[in-house]
Amino acid sequence: MQYNQDAEGKLTPLQAQNIDTGLGLERMAQILQRVPNNYETDLIFPVIKTAAEIAKLDYAQSDEQTKVSLKVIGDHVRAVVHMIADGISASNLGRGYVLRRLIRRVVRHGRLVGIDRPFIQEVAETAIALSESYYPEVRARADAIDAELQLEESRFLKTLERGEKLLAETMAKLPQGGEISGEEAFVLYDTYGFPVELTEEIAEEKGLTVDKAGFEAEMEDQRKRGRDAHETIDLTVQGTIDSLAADLNETEFLGYQEFATPATVQRLLVEGKPVEAAEAGTAVQIVLDKTPFYAESGGQIGDRGYLSGSDTLVRIEDVKKNGAIFVSLWPH
Repeated sequence: MQYNQDAEGKLTPLQAQNIDTGLGLERMAQILQRVPNNYETDLIFPVIKTAAEIAKLDYAQSDEQTKVSLKVIGDHVRAVVHMIADGISASNLGRGYVLRRLIRRVVRHGRLVGIDRPFIQEVAETAIALSESYYPEVRARADAIDAELQLEESRFLKTLERGEKLLAETMAKLPQGGEISGEEAFVLYDTYGFPVELTEEIAEEKGLTVDKAGFEAEMEDQRKRGRDAHETIDLTVQGTIDSLAADLNETEFLGYQEFATPATVQRLLVEGKPVEAAEAGTAVQIVLDKTPFYAESGGQIGDRGYLSGSDTLVRIEDVKKNGAIFVSLWPH
């Protein structure tokens, strides 16, 4: 870039000249398609249109706030589809937390435009269809994308309504420009699963702020309280592996040849105790007769993925082993 051109066409040399114009694919499409913004190009708008149809809205006739929510849905759904296709799973750490935050923002903005049921999978299908000719992996991973989105959306919907109600009650007590205490924000997060970023976003919409330093102090106190409990969980897992090794057949590892394989469950455990079945949402430990999942060993972390059956879907968060016994874990 060398010049700035004003509305009259006058060119003024830029103070800093460089080769990066910032003219990415979306901006190029915006210019060529003569639309007012990146979101209304054919790269994103079909996703937005799907969300609008689910909400029974006409995007063109919607007010600006509604359009912003639909744009958030379109942009974020396209992003999470590619993130999951790249192997990212929602979690509370690193890029997994970014994925979880994006999905939760989609759910909330869906609520803001009147969608009161699970909907992300429908919108994601449009995003997959838009991308699959250039990124075939999104179609190849469509089942994993659907499973991840369904699990995260259902989890968040259970906590969203209650959290929003409690937050509304908290905000109603504050004057304009007031501050939600770190303790109140932490209770919403710790007890009701309401992300502090969402608390901040909603508070900002109402002209309020959140005591983020106070929230972080509460978080640090929780980490200190949880260290002993965390060690106990780790010891329980290892003790479970030790006790299983004596009476189970070796797990056949197929990870060097296969990405997926049929398998038989040798043992199912909840909190280290053998069970015949587990309710949906329960953290479990599973021993299979064979697996493509690499177990934590030699400095390498265990694989993540999914175990599916005719009416079952389990997200595998970690795999540990003792000798040749592999234990797949879905911890809280």
